[in-house]
Amino acid sequence: MPRNNNNNNDRLFSWQTATVIGVTVLLFLYMHSLSQQQRINQPQNVNKQQQQKQQHQQQQQQQGISRMNSIQQGRTETGVEYYHCRPVKDDETKPTQHLILLHGSRFSKEDWKTSGILQQFCSIPGLTVSALDFSVASTHKDFRRLMDESSLFTPPVTAVVTPSASGQIVTEWMTNGHITKMPLYMHTWIPVAVGSVHSTTQTQLQDLKGTGVDILAIYGDQDRVAGHDTSMLLQKWAGATTVELNGGHPCYLDSPDEFVQVIQSHLGLS
Repeated sequence: MPRNNNNNNDRLFSWQTATVIGVTVLLFLYMHSLSQQQRINQPQNVNKQQQQKQQHQQQQQQQGISRMNSIQQGRTETGVEYYHCRPVKDDETKPTQHLILLHGSRFSKEDWKTSGILQQFCSIPGLTVSALDFSVASTHKDFRRLMDESSLFTPPVTAVVTPSASGQIVTEWMTNGHITKMPLYMHTWIPVAVGSVHSTTQTQLQDLKGTGVDILAIYGDQDRVAGHDTSMLLQKWAGATTVELNGGHPCYLDSPDEFVQVIQSHLGLS
């Protein structure tokens, strides 16, 4: 009898051992299968995210292309040649802001286009952009006439970018005109290395500050006198915000992407 009990115990132990081994094997197979499934799903999820990102980028590119194709060339009623773009149809319900790009004495409206800056600005939703061949010899009266008589503009415009010599429409306004009327034509003045600032006085710069016109002075780190020094004068006496970019006198051509980003950020354009 004791021998039979031992046999029974041996059989019970063997059955329990086999059960434990079987359960362990099944658990191992289940975990291995789950791990394999996760490995299969992970690339699919990554691929899906990549596809969504690519689709978003393509949509942005398509939007930019449609805006670039909408750039028109023409001439104002006062004879000023221009490039002009308006927001795409999807943006028509949004408030429209208007950015005007003038040019320095050695440049023209073509430089805004060939540099890619015009296309970048035109791809910003809700922004109307005009690049003008407006003579650097023009006075503030010429500028006011342009704004008043051209159907292209509804003053005050959001901002006027005046690189180098074109900035004299404002500095001449300060010295010979009634600068108090400036807010009727622009909300923000963006001088880029405007050397004629040196021809103004401290009082005139303070009068400019008193108009409430926002000023964003941009200059290149390699342009000391016309760029850095004039921007510091505007900062000290006219309350300007100053930004230094990599580049020389035409820093917008040396750092076009950063130039666009600085203005876009300052004006709160999405």
